[in-house]
Amino acid sequence: MNNNEGEQLVAGKSFPWEYITGFYLRLTNFTPLATIDGDTVGSTAMGAYGLASVELPNPDVEPNQRVVMLPIEQKSDYKSICRAHLDSEVNAGTNELIVLYENRKGFLGRRQPSLHVAAYPNGTWHSFSML
Repeated sequence: MNNNEGEQLVAGKSFPWEYITGFYLRLTNFTPLATIDGDTVGSTAMGAYGLASVELPNPDVEPNQRVVMLPIEQKSDYKSICRAHLDSEVNAGTNELIVLYENRKGFLGRRQPSLHVAAYPNGTWHSFSML
């Protein structure tokens, strides 16, 4: 994946989702685009429920080259990230959010991105990604 200066890579647009299959990614920024009321998620905007900026675990390149944008295309993924992002320990900076991407089969066998979200103590990502 090449990232020109100032150009943000977008999963599914600038490069295939499969490039990050099985990678652990640190959530650096989250932009919700749909509303949530209880367990009901509103409609998509620009084909996504939200946008997540995540950092790839590659200590050999500059930080700005490790950050990619993930459009959140599944309601369940969106609810998970929204709820985790609102966690008081995450907001206080005590925990950081780590995301794992995998493919799953969707309607008519079409591949769909699926994200798993977990909170870890702050600093876990740095120690993990520098291995």
